Amino acid sequence: MEERQRGRTAGYSEAISVGLRGWGRLFGARFFTGFFILLGLVALIVPGIILMVQYALLDPIVVLEGRSGPEARSRSKGLTQGRRWQILVAGILFYGTFLPFTIGLYAILGGMELITNVATAVALDCIMNLISAVITILMFLFYWEAILSEKAGSTEELIGGASSSPRWLTPEDQR
Repeated sequence: MEERQRGRTAGYSEAISVGLRGWGRLFGARFFTGFFILLGLVALIVPGIILMVQYALLDPIVVLEGRSGPEARSRSKGLTQGRRWQILVAGILFYGTFLPFTIGLYAILGGMELITNVATAVALDCIMNLISAVITILMFLFYWEAILSEKAGSTEELIGGASSSPRWLTPEDQR
């Protein structure tokens, strides 16, 4: 997505390479963040939801900025500031449509006994995984907006020609 936002294309091997390089950091950050969110959900549910929204930008921070653990969580908390209601609504809209659709589709296909076929079950799982990638893309877009806002003061200033930009944008990318 980062390369796409820059107007370039990324090859399959480049995308896999970036993913593999960040896998360990991402796993560790997600593991401990998930633990904190679970504690928040057990506490009273609302604290868990607050933590989910605060840490919604964890993945792009770990992968694109190379941060890990507490530093990535702190950065996500800062970048979500002022966007938390938007992130919460986006998550509710996505999961509010995705989960009933998935449950309904599995119920219908299960009732027709189509899921008992391994090929059908695998194909359906692949389709659901592709659809679930939408939330990851959406969180990247929130991340991108936050970075542009942070570096330029506001998105409008950047569009108007401000010189400030994210550290991973080169001067050619700004033209």
